[in-house]
Amino acid sequence: MFAAIAVALAAGLLSWAYQTIKPPPPKICGSPGGPPITSPRVKLSDGRHLAYREMGVPKEEAKHKIIVIHGFDSSKDLSLPVSQETIEELSIYFLFFDRAGYGESDPYPSRSVKSEAYDIQELADQLQIGSKFYVIGLLSGASLVVPFVHYWWPSLPANISREGFQTLCTADQRTFQVAHHTPWLFYWWMTQKWFPSLSIMAGNMNLFSPPDMEIIKKLSETPNVGQEKVRQQGVHESLHRDILAGYAKWEFDIMDISNPFPNNEGSVHLWQGYEDRIIPFQINRYIAEKLPWIHYHEVPDAGHLMLFKTELCEAIFRALLLGPSTCPSLELIPGIVLFVFIFSFWLAPGGLARDLSKTRTTIPGSSGCLFFARVLARTSELLKAKPLKNLRGISATHLFTPNKRIAALGEFIRDIGLKMVSEIKSLAERNGEVLEIRKVLHFGSLNNVMMRVFGRSYESGDESKVDVCELEGLMKRVESDKNEDIIKSDESSSDFVDVLLDLQKENKLSAQT
Repeated sequence: MFAAIAVALAAGLLSWAYQTIKPPPPKICGSPGGPPITSPRVKLSDGRHLAYREMGVPKEEAKHKIIVIHGFDSSKDLSLPVSQETIEELSIYFLFFDRAGYGESDPYPSRSVKSEAYDIQELADQLQIGSKFYVIGLLSGASLVVPFVHYWWPSLPANISREGFQTLCTADQRTFQVAHHTPWLFYWWMTQKWFPSLSIMAGNMNLFSPPDMEIIKKLSETPNVGQEKVRQQGVHESLHRDILAGYAKWEFDIMDISNPFPNNEGSVHLWQGYEDRIIPFQINRYIAEKLPWIHYHEVPDAGHLMLFKTELCEAIFRALLLGPSTCPSLELIPGIVLFVFIFSFWLAPGGLARDLSKTRTTIPGSSGCLFFARVLARTSELLKAKPLKNLRGISATHLFTPNKRIAALGEFIRDIGLKMVSEIKSLAERNGEVLEIRKVLHFGSLNNVMMRVFGRSYESGDESKVDVCELEGLMKRVESDKNEDIIKSDESSSDFVDVLLDLQKENKLSAQT
């Protein structure tokens, strides 16, 4: 009797255990009691149906045809933030479809990474997309295009895999471990109430980074079309099988994949948000280093939902369709901005183009770009346009910045005049009626020239120091000139001002310069 009771209890326990681990049958669209079929569908070779949606320019006229693979807990009705102007400019035809078990596509109990790839192939053939098209996987759907979410590839170093895995919360770690090691227990794990399972299904918003939260807030302002159809055939057939397909034991290792485009007839791109808390960047970065044919774009200040940011989404499509020659890599944008800033500073007045030095005083007067000044001067020289030279000089002096010159030099010129009057009084007291007015005028003129040209002055009696300046070679050039009329014969009274005043023709400088 006790044996019979034990057998009955064991049978009951096994029956209960079987019921807890066995998922319920799906509610297939179009079947009795199932959801209705409202979207166009294609029939695959195994008898299943895939629902799809087309968008953009007609496929017969499109230059670029893109098949979009939706992510976890999504469907073909997702909305990409690509403007109609961009779609028409790039001539894009979009094909969205519900993956097996999602929306209105039939479930597939044996769904795997390989079956997903074959579904895309058959869909493209039946809709006659052509031999060349683009495939874009969004969020977890990207793992079906370029696998990057698996933590158990043999080729991954243990420290890299561990670092990425430990960034996940404890509940997600346990969920992925169950999906990988004991997939037959996965339905029970996802439905039991004793331990937390997948945090994203529990509504844990801590998974999302601040950039993601901004996008979620913006998306919540518009209705989410078709969201009620995502799980209509059963949570297990859609969400649960998504995780099982992504984290189960795969038939290949990531490092076994060779370049699918050895002749550069196509390319593989992978965009990763640095702030992504759902898909850690550590493993993606390592894969991109080992497989250089993958164009890896790690976007700073971006999270898991970065593709739903309009500017970034359109930049990604342009980079994918037009190539790097027409759209710079996203990580190069800060470098480009920095280069433009430095180059602008280099050209600016007082910048490196003017040989900036802390020991030199800024020259008062009109500001401008040295490069353009040289171009204008060279043009006038080639055309022998002296009137143009004169106009340039008059404009620079009198049209653009007269107020600036007056403000910068007015007080100094006043001081020069007062010093000249003081010097005349001093000479009159010392010499009586004999005054060396020429010396006083030279002092005032030279002080005026030095302040206007070099931004510094000198006191009376310091004339010998003037030659130590930027034009120190001018005296040597003038002294070596064979024309004796250039310098006056009275060498005893000649100084730097005499040289400037006595230059001939185009070299002549006046005291008013």
